[in-house]
Amino acid sequence: MAKKSKRKKRALQVKEQYALGAPAFGQPALTVITPLRAPDMDLGFEQPGDNSADRCALHFLHRLMREHPDGVLGKAKADFMRDCREHLRAHNQFVSPRRLDRLWERTIDFTGAVAFRTPGPK
Repeated sequence: MAKKSKRKKRALQVKEQYALGAPAFGQPALTVITPLRAPDMDLGFEQPGDNSADRCALHFLHRLMREHPDGVLGKAKADFMRDCREHLRAHNQFVSPRRLDRLWERTIDFTGAVAFRTPGPK
């Protein structure tokens, strides 16, 4: 009868195998397990009416405002919108300019990065 493994089976893991020399028969090679992380999104940020393009824009803006809550020096809102549209174009998505403005305001309200509300370069 086969011997059962004592290891716990966990979901969402990546196994990277590294062998130290030639392992003996029946002995596993050294295994490094790296857990996968979900994107840093807060619960309740996405709303039921959002489509995939809206979610892609929200993820981009959320990541931007979480990394730089005080703004990025020398960049204005138009520059950020251009970057967001380029990001969406790379993912074959499109969001209208008016909808993008609404997502921009919602992201500012959610993240608390009020520096992005000031006009002109930061």
